[in-house]
Amino acid sequence: MSRLFTKRLSFKKVGLIITASLMLVMTQANAITPTPEMLEQFKRMPKAEQQRLMKQYGLSPAMLKNGQVQNKGLQTPNVAMPVENIYSSQTAVSMPTEPKTAFAERTLKPFGYDIFSNAPTTFAPVNDIAIPSEYQMGPSDQVSIQLFGKENNQYELTVSRSGLLNVPDIGPVAVIGLSFLEMKRKLKEQISQRYIGVDINIGLGELRSIQIFVAGDANKPGSYTISSLSTITQVLFAAGGINENGSLRNILLKRNGKLVSTFDLYDLLMKGDASKDKRLQSGDVLFIPPVGETVSVKGQVRRPAIYELKGGESMAQLIRLAGQLKPGAYSADSVVERFDELQLSSLINVDLTTKQGRNLKAKNGDVLTVQGTSTRKHKQVALMGAVNRPGLYQWRAGMRVSDLIKSTWRDLKNSADLHYALITREINLQGDISVIQIDLQHVLNDQSSASNIALTARDTLIVFNNAPLSLERGELNKLIAEKIQPYVKKNFAERTGPNTDKLFSLGFETLALSVQVNEIKTIVAAELVDEQEVALATKYVDEVLYKHYNEKTLLKISSLLTRQELLYPVIEKLKSQQRKNGAFNVGTLLVSIAGEVRFPGVYPLTKLQNVNQLIAAAGGLTVGAYIKKAELTRSAINNQLEMAVEHMAITLDSHQRTMLQSQDHLQILTVPDWQKNMQVEIAGEVKFPGVYSIKNGETMMSVLQRAGGFTDLSFAKGAIFTRESVQQQEKQQILALTDQLRRDIATRGLSQEGNFVSFDDSSKMLAELENLQAIGRMVINIAQLQTYHQEQNSKRALRLEDGDKLYIPSQKQIVTVVGEVQHASSHFFQETIDVEDYLTLAGGIKQRANESGIYIIRADGSVMLPQQGGWFSELTKIEPGDTIVVPLNTEYKDTLTLWSQITGILYNTSIAIAAIKGL
Repeated sequence: MSRLFTKRLSFKKVGLIITASLMLVMTQANAITPTPEMLEQFKRMPKAEQQRLMKQYGLSPAMLKNGQVQNKGLQTPNVAMPVENIYSSQTAVSMPTEPKTAFAERTLKPFGYDIFSNAPTTFAPVNDIAIPSEYQMGPSDQVSIQLFGKENNQYELTVSRSGLLNVPDIGPVAVIGLSFLEMKRKLKEQISQRYIGVDINIGLGELRSIQIFVAGDANKPGSYTISSLSTITQVLFAAGGINENGSLRNILLKRNGKLVSTFDLYDLLMKGDASKDKRLQSGDVLFIPPVGETVSVKGQVRRPAIYELKGGESMAQLIRLAGQLKPGAYSADSVVERFDELQLSSLINVDLTTKQGRNLKAKNGDVLTVQGTSTRKHKQVALMGAVNRPGLYQWRAGMRVSDLIKSTWRDLKNSADLHYALITREINLQGDISVIQIDLQHVLNDQSSASNIALTARDTLIVFNNAPLSLERGELNKLIAEKIQPYVKKNFAERTGPNTDKLFSLGFETLALSVQVNEIKTIVAAELVDEQEVALATKYVDEVLYKHYNEKTLLKISSLLTRQELLYPVIEKLKSQQRKNGAFNVGTLLVSIAGEVRFPGVYPLTKLQNVNQLIAAAGGLTVGAYIKKAELTRSAINNQLEMAVEHMAITLDSHQRTMLQSQDHLQILTVPDWQKNMQVEIAGEVKFPGVYSIKNGETMMSVLQRAGGFTDLSFAKGAIFTRESVQQQEKQQILALTDQLRRDIATRGLSQEGNFVSFDDSSKMLAELENLQAIGRMVINIAQLQTYHQEQNSKRALRLEDGDKLYIPSQKQIVTVVGEVQHASSHFFQETIDVEDYLTLAGGIKQRANESGIYIIRADGSVMLPQQGGWFSELTKIEPGDTIVVPLNTEYKDTLTLWSQITGILYNTSIAIAAIKGL
């Protein structure tokens, strides 16, 4: 064990030495080269250890070739590869030399470094620009001399290493150290002395290359061979830019060991000033020192970032570095986060609107936050609901409702309710509101009406839809779906079970279409069994409307909201305003109405509100309202501090002025014996098929008489009768059965014989159940119902309900065999053959059939089971329209007790559907 530990330790030590040496070779000209013995020992290390070390130090296998490190010495890079922006990630890299700030945001990035993220893939010197007159001549520069006049000659000459230019007929001319302008004068002077009457043109051809060195915190420091026209910035790009540790404001240019120039990259980036972007000479050293002091500027500035200081900057200068303030900045309440003398975080309030605040000196590690001004608009009123142009409008003194709503055609939607609108008004600094009810019809007819009240700043006028639901809710559904999606993922992503599956199967689109506060609870509750999950889902949809009530997006599409949706934020605000007054609770200013009104529910209690105004708020009475009597329930705390409930009977006439109190409830009664338009459908073999209106208690046979009775081809015994309430009950039973089957399959994996339950078979059965269509068929006996009708036995007669459907098929002459037979088929009815004969005609039963469980579904939907005496009794005689069902032997399949029940439902439902489709 100790030897193994020592071996691993030596491997690690050798790995560190080798990788450190490899890194030095890459970055230094005279680096230490690892010995062959070290490399050989590195190769003997385990493969995983080699890969770990190479990954840790950024090495690749290509660096080790034939057991030697490929050290080619210093070379001038021909290509400057693009440098990855180290600040491109969401979390900014903190500078090592930067003190840790107290509250600096992680997303804040250092300024200026991303300029090198788009560095060119090649760095070619620019040779096609004009040569500046101060360009200093040096070895390898090419000089072009053109003579024309008495003599025409052209010479391409190169400055020698000794700095001489060998001009024909003149001899060597010393030009090194001269500027381009000085060299031209000197050559013209000497050539003019030799040649008379000749014009001279002197230029430069190919320029020399120079070698410079980049040191310090560059991404790729080293020696570079560049054009003699290159500047500091061009070399920085060639070197891949400055890394996160380097300074952008103190770039040093050194020549012969002396400081020649200091370059501040901020001048170029912020001012476009390149006056200090000096040209380099051979042997120059461009040194990038570590970054200096830094500060962070965030908030309402145009360019939030981390900035490097040169020393002595004021807050006003920091704002200029950050691109000045945004229009929404509140500079009078700015905050500087700073470490004090004890290196503890502290806050300093700075008013940047004052001279003292602007002149405050910045310190290393400061974080300046410029706060934003309030988003609340002071002089504005809001218009929302069933209007053509919902939004915010300027408020002015003396403004009234008629200034916002001037015309029904121009300002209101066709669905606008003219008799009920609300104004919400802030009544204190806390933002509590009062509610005022107005009648827009009165405002439009008479501007001197009491409803045309004067508006105050920050009032909201809500105009309600008179329709239950807008048909154009696509944008609203999208908004609500976006708000619901995070909630569903957060609260149900890690939960399992059938109820959660149903919630996800609803989809966000279904939830969005059901966003109405009153309707979503019904719809979601129909899909979910767990009441807690229902409450969570519906509560969240309510909160979406409340929290985002004042969002511009919701304000814009407020014309699509229902009455309940528009009222919900107002009601929630009134509930939150409930205050305690001594020992008593001041009731919430809400009243409710139910019964025969268009929009029953809870409504705000306005000042001096009466019964008629509450009815108007609920959209008015329905046709079935009983105006002679209504019930007003009032709850109050009596002198004994007990809750006293009082019921008052009132009439609903046009002079009803009963004043309402908090928590009152108004119940609008229905006209006695009132019935809605109830209809049933009679189809098939009757003389006059169609849809018939019925009254309460009307029986089936009376409607059949109205339909003219049966035709000669009718098969009354096979009548199919469906009812909507039965259909809903069947749907719930199918859902419950599906959940039970899913649980049984999950908990029981083996049959009695020890065979695994087939996953394919169970999945197929589940899919068939989930897609099963509930029919809602009731088994009836027409002959018995006719007898009861003739005997006038009303107690045993079948009373119809709204939506009932009766199908009378034509005469049947077939018998159908389905289930576990060789060939499920239908056969012509013959009185002389029995069940076994029909099974033989279907090819016989299969091996997995349950022979003892064979049953018959009669044409009327009733089921006939075998008698103790077998299938040959008179009661089990085959009749036209019958279906013989051979069920699956579930014990042959597995031990799930539900399978026989499920197969029976599938068979019976499919037969009923086939019978209906055959009409």
